[in-house]
Amino acid sequence: MIKKQDIVFAIINSLTTLILFFISQSFYLNGLEDYKIFYLGPWFSTFIEEKYNQNTDRFVFVDTNFDNSIIEGNINGNSIITDREKLEQLFSKLKVGNEHQYVICDILFDSESKYDEELLEAMSNTKNLIIPRKDSLVLTNLKFRHLTSGLVDLSLPDNNFYKFKLSDKNVKSLPLKMFEDVQSTEINFNFPFYFSNKGLVFNDFVPLLKITERDIKKRGGHYFPLNHLLLRKPEKFKKITKDKIIIIGNYETDMHNTLQGKVAGPLILLNVFVSLENSLNIFSYPLLLTLFLIFFFFSIAVQYSRTEFDLILSRIPFLGGLSRGITYGGVMIILSVIIFFIFGNSINLLLVAAWFLFQNKVRNTIPYWRNVCFRLNRVLQEIQKQLKRT
Repeated sequence: MIKKQDIVFAIINSLTTLILFFISQSFYLNGLEDYKIFYLGPWFSTFIEEKYNQNTDRFVFVDTNFDNSIIEGNINGNSIITDREKLEQLFSKLKVGNEHQYVICDILFDSESKYDEELLEAMSNTKNLIIPRKDSLVLTNLKFRHLTSGLVDLSLPDNNFYKFKLSDKNVKSLPLKMFEDVQSTEINFNFPFYFSNKGLVFNDFVPLLKITERDIKKRGGHYFPLNHLLLRKPEKFKKITKDKIIIIGNYETDMHNTLQGKVAGPLILLNVFVSLENSLNIFSYPLLLTLFLIFFFFSIAVQYSRTEFDLILSRIPFLGGLSRGITYGGVMIILSVIIFFIFGNSINLLLVAAWFLFQNKVRNTIPYWRNVCFRLNRVLQEIQKQLKRT
């Protein structure tokens, strides 16, 4: 029979756990949380979606890997950059009519070349263009600083990417600024999360990387090496790029380890944008209610002693303590996968399982220490009686 005070505790504890869980979304537990076991939903989806090609008709993918040039005279020796003469030719074609929808140029302009004046003129007259930047604009060449830019930082420890920060120290990321431009909206993160009419909006979230190299390089996938695209006649070039989102970058060597295998940097940025379009950084109100009910159930469970089976296991050293941890962790993993396939959000509930297991240990320990204190008090009383008699 559940007591009234147990329900009150469960409600308070569930709300507390929810708040802690929301705050934890802004933490990056590198070396721990970037393993697939924490986010099995996206990992499972790769096997399901392997049979299906994602529709990439909205996009054009321009690969710069085969078009490089050498800059001489650098204090550290020669450096290799994307061929800016060919980039100038590309943007000169795009600015004629400006019939594309948007352009992501995932190239960091941190050095100079002799083609910069012509390239800058072409880029300045190309509509809806965004380039990447680091946390300081000083790292971007002075000539290119006036162009629209967004923060790009995919370099996590061990080169493992699993979570994306939309805004850092009031500097917005490239996918977020692109989303604002395309949707004609403005999003500001003064806190790690805030409430909206859709639900709870998070600054840090796990995007779903649905568009992969397999999708863009399939027949009709709108993938072009830069030099090949430049060879197209004006009519064909216009047909390829009209009303399209164009993603320029290196699709061969700019690779990152992710929950869904190796993915190119430009594709990660695009997938973050698509995830924003699908509101994957928002916990909907039905999802919030679901999480509350899950936490409420576990808040009730931690208040009661183990089952008879658990008591039998508890007599076996180590295994007794491990059994409940496996139960909590296993249930949370299953619930994480179910939530992913129902709501689309990738969340880590294993840390919540550890939190409830800790609560269970503390709560089961309290009666033991109360009993110890009671016995010690009895011993002290006996000693006092003996002292008085003497």
